[in-house]
Amino acid sequence: MTLNSISDSIREDVPTGTLIAFVSVTDRDSNQHGNIDCRVSPNLPFDLKSSFVNSYRLVTSALLDRESASQYIITVTCKDRGSPPLFTNRTIIVNVSDVNDNAPQFTQRSYKVYVTENNAPGSYIRSVTALDPDTDRNSRLSYTILDYQVQSVPVSSYVYIIPNNGSIYSKRSFDYEQFKTFQFQVRAEDAGLPSLFSEVAVQVVVLDQNDNPPTILSPGTKRNTSFHVSRSADPGYLVTKIIASDADSGKNAQLSYNLKQASVPGLFTVSHSTGEVRSVRQLIDSDATTQKLIIQVKDNGYPVLSATTTLSLTVIEGHVTYQPDFIEPRQDFKGTQQVGQPNTDWHASEPHIVGKISSQCLEENLTQDDIKREFNRRHTAITSGADVDYIKASPDLEDGIPGWTPRFAPQNLETLEADEYQSNIYVGGSPVILSGHQDKAIKQDRQHSASSTKKKKKRSKRSEKRESRSTMEEPQNE
Repeated sequence: MTLNSISDSIREDVPTGTLIAFVSVTDRDSNQHGNIDCRVSPNLPFDLKSSFVNSYRLVTSALLDRESASQYIITVTCKDRGSPPLFTNRTIIVNVSDVNDNAPQFTQRSYKVYVTENNAPGSYIRSVTALDPDTDRNSRLSYTILDYQVQSVPVSSYVYIIPNNGSIYSKRSFDYEQFKTFQFQVRAEDAGLPSLFSEVAVQVVVLDQNDNPPTILSPGTKRNTSFHVSRSADPGYLVTKIIASDADSGKNAQLSYNLKQASVPGLFTVSHSTGEVRSVRQLIDSDATTQKLIIQVKDNGYPVLSATTTLSLTVIEGHVTYQPDFIEPRQDFKGTQQVGQPNTDWHASEPHIVGKISSQCLEENLTQDDIKREFNRRHTAITSGADVDYIKASPDLEDGIPGWTPRFAPQNLETLEADEYQSNIYVGGSPVILSGHQDKAIKQDRQHSASSTKKKKKRSKRSEKRESRSTMEEPQNE
């Protein structure tokens, strides 16, 4: 057998039927002993095609793929038809040469990387990796970042990549408050002819760092921070509310409020969570007319950052009708009250109790004359002589509007005097705390009522004595 190979290497992209080698065979026997049959190794993409007697062509029978098999060892076996049959074989090695038929493939569909803000320029971010199953120059890859805009600035101003290994580095320091995330495309391209490439998305998530102190919005450092407080204000009187914000996020933006310094310790307090500035006790004559509070607002980050503001409080004798630089939100007032259920049965033995309200609201909105007029308008009444703690809620109370109800039972309106009435303010579910002058008026009403009762009893006794004397004198006269 003679085997003449055309080439020891063949391109993987050759079409089916491509000639690999010529095979010729001779047998010196005659008749059927000289008839020869040839075949190749099974399960290979090659075949023998007969050209003429005892001459064959070795050709490809299927498409080749170097990435699946880069080399084939082909055995050609020829045997005669004698008895017993005799055979011979030859082996040929065929190498498959690479063609750039595979684009690079990244090891991940996308990449996500977390970078803490204020990173140093030139710091390593991460690497991207692509693989190419081709060989030699067809597998040599280079990485580039595609043009992209991040807030109207080319992404190349923020990051760069090492072309031969895919390592990504920052070009500048990132600022969480400027952008929280940005994305760009990385291309991996081989050196084949023609070149092939693929792209992948890289998302950079900027993590917040506690680099911003709280900002006090109200009252601001450049705005009026003077407030008035009435000397007669009850404990819990709302002076103002500190409003602050923090440009950071998460726990770095969780703010707390503290009273760092006060002219008189224990006179005012600041809510740790809401920043509300309230009085702790009622002001007395010995308290100075000017009070200064230094309030600190700090975040929950590490390290802790803070800001301070100074409030100047002026104590006045009258009523406070306007507070500069602060308006208490109405929803805040409602949100701190729990409105009880109205009493729908006037004969109920346990009507729902009226909510607690500060004397400040009573003093500013209602006088005793207003209360009496409101009573006459509503056409309801209550009896006199009961203790203040038993004031009950009426069935038609409105938010912040005085209502009226009998203390114990329905009464005849025409038989009651104006001084025998008491007012109710409906705000939420616990007993009313009346102001000092209202409480005094109520006590005076009770004393007046008791005095009237005593006088009536004395008159009654005198009348009885007169009648008794008259009865005793009549028999004597007879």
